[in-house]
Formats: sequence, C-alpha cells, structure tokens
Amino acid sequence: SVDIATNHAPGLEVEQKVSKPIMDEFVIQVDMSQEIINLSSKLFQTGHFYYRKFKREIKGTENMQHTVIELKEHLKEW
Repeated sequence: SVDIATNHAPGLEVEQKVSKPIMDEFVIQVDMSQEIINLSSKLFQTGHFYYRKFKREIKGTENMQHTVIELKEHLKEW
C-alpha cells in the first residue's frame, strides 16, 4: 500500500534513516580505499622495496584510517 499524503510506502522513511548512516560509511570506505590505492601506487612507482609486492586485506573504517596514516608516513619518510 502507498500513503497518498506522503506518496511512499509505509516504513520507507524508517528504512532511509537506517540506510543513510550505512551509505555514509560506505562512501567513506570507498574514498579511503582510493586513497590507499593512490598512496601505495606512489610508493611502488618511486621504488620503495616493501611496496613492490604490496598486498593487504583491511576490514573496517578504523583499520583503513590506520593504513592511510601508515602509508602517508612511509611516503613522507621515503
């Protein structure tokens, strides 16, 4: 059924409130993933030995933030 006054299905507003934080978190993770790719690529291209065969599995926003910080430090030191 559709509520004519609001022109959407009942419960849709609740679903949107729940999914917004999830989508925001997803967008943050995608942005950080791209930054990790860019930083590790720079380290690889500039000849950093450790990043010749760089492969890492990262789960969670906090771990991704730590990885970005670590990569920035390595790039700065290199």
